[in-house]
Amino acid sequence: MDPIFGMRIVKPLISSTVLVERMQNRLPVHFSQISRHILLGSLKDKDWVICGVVASKSPPKTSQKGTQFSVWLLTDLKDDIKTVSVFL
Repeated sequence: MDPIFGMRIVKPLISSTVLVERMQNRLPVHFSQISRHILLGSLKDKDWVICGVVASKSPPKTSQKGTQFSVWLLTDLKDDIKTVSVFL
């Protein structure tokens, strides 16, 4: 189990000890808390982290300025299935 978010990871690429070390001075934010933090503006000056599973990925697209991007939909697979879209 992930010691920060409590997600079960079958084949982790880093140990839980390394994860805890890398999370020093970072705020773990659960999917259910993201909208509240955005409304309050409490994440502006903080180094924060979300953890999720890639539920879907859009094929690469080109913006009007000519740069490529893709949209990934992340979820935490919890009871109410909250999602976050990440533009890469």
